Amino acid sequence: MAYALAEPPSTAQVIRSIDEIHRYNFTRTVTFRQYYMNATNTNNTREVKKTFAYTGKVTATGQVDLDKGVVIEEEKFYVNGSAVMNGHVVVDLKTGEVSGSIKLLDGSEVDVLTFWREYFGLSREQALAMFRENFPLVSLRRILENSEDARMVSEGVSLSTRVLQGLGLEDKTYVYSVKTSSGRMWTLTVDSEGRPLEFVSDDETARVVVEIQPLG
Repeated sequence: MAYALAEPPSTAQVIRSIDEIHRYNFTRTVTFRQYYMNATNTNNTREVKKTFAYTGKVTATGQVDLDKGVVIEEEKFYVNGSAVMNGHVVVDLKTGEVSGSIKLLDGSEVDVLTFWREYFGLSREQALAMFRENFPLVSLRRILENSEDARMVSEGVSLSTRVLQGLGLEDKTYVYSVKTSSGRMWTLTVDSEGRPLEFVSDDETARVVVEIQPLG
């Protein structure tokens, strides 16, 4: 019964668990609606109109290994459901070496460093810094550190799962609602040790779903 009565992990415990995870697989999906902004002047009145352009989706799968200092990521970009670009990137965090390529809609391939420089104006150093800041668990840690309110909302499991958890045959999970200082809401699912399994945000700008699979 001690297993079933375990206390839910605190936010501090979740952050400690994040710091202890050195290897993990992840998937990240971002779905958004893109708009064009048009400014017009009528009778000395400036108006800005928002016109829908397309629905976009970016999916990424990868592995982070902080012990080896290696990150591998595959990414695809969709417009209105059709794939328009995909890429493969390998980053050595210890040496700063970056390899990989981006395949464009016309079938041509561009070296990833060239792509970052020509399309986003980023040097290798700038791209690496951005890459590090957007690791899934780094992003989640920042969300928790900047949260104004983090509270458990449910254990989010079925009756059959509760029975298995009570018998110690399946790990217990907890679901938290997290509000950041910017007002964005996140739903975070962790296991009984406070290790993140999934975090989700859904508002009028974008839906973000990140799944984490700790390794070892």
